[in-house]
Amino acid sequence: AGVSSRISDIDALIIAYREFGFNAELRTEGEPFELDEGAELCLYKIVFESLENIRKHCPQGTSITVDFSWVPEGLQVLVKDNGIEVANRARTSLGEIVEGYDVSDDVDALVAQIDGATLSALRERASLYEGNVEATSIPGVGFTVSAIFPTLKAVMEQAR
Repeated sequence: AGVSSRISDIDALIIAYREFGFNAELRTEGEPFELDEGAELCLYKIVFESLENIRKHCPQGTSITVDFSWVPEGLQVLVKDNGIEVANRARTSLGEIVEGYDVSDDVDALVAQIDGATLSALRERASLYEGNVEATSIPGVGFTVSAIFPTLKAVMEQAR
């Protein structure tokens, strides 16, 4: 990804994740606007770290979507996976009894990583652009990392 990673490098990340055995997809809505280098790096890191977390904790065959939703003044990035669902399906097909399991087992295993230092670092970076990063569990399905930058355009203009 070179010295500074850019949003355009996310295409290559998605391809790499398909090669790792994930059903990865990148979607864009709205009209993208130009970003400065710092904002590009911030967004790239959020996507990269979210994908790394999925690779560490989710089985192959997990579906991943990376959504960039552009609005006139800002941007929302969502990284979603269905890793818990895929893992449970695999356990069921192996004849394991899934009834006795507790969703919190999966949640603990999968969210522990991203809720630590990584998430703090991403939040810190996002706050430089008045953004916010949250990781949420969708019980029985997987995780969503949401990064919202409501005033991104104005923040970048002030920084110039």
